[in-house]
Amino acid sequence: MPKKEVVSKSVAKRLAIPKADKVTISESPAEDERMLRKMIWLSHGCGRTYLYGDDGEMQCNHCMIDFKRDTVVSIYNTFQKIGMAMMAADHSGEPVDIKAMGLQHRAENAKKD
Repeated sequence: MPKKEVVSKSVAKRLAIPKADKVTISESPAEDERMLRKMIWLSHGCGRTYLYGDDGEMQCNHCMIDFKRDTVVSIYNTFQKIGMAMMAADHSGEPVDIKAMGLQHRAENAKKD
């Protein structure tokens, strides 16, 4: 039996997903957030070989983002910082050390907490 996906009623309505179409309607915004975090973790661009997902974890060992525990703002800021560095690298030809940038941003966020 295929695994059912979970989406909120509002998402199902916007996407015009019929109830009988392998979809369980979620009543929980927390479940929606968990699903969105998982989708971003799986497709954020660092490659599947860097992803750590044992025991429900959602971490990337390349950009050092913890998609399960980091705040949405922290994830966004890390994406912004790495993206800007990569754009600058495209013009300068200098390589970007994504892991070092992720570690630095993680340390900066830890100081704020």
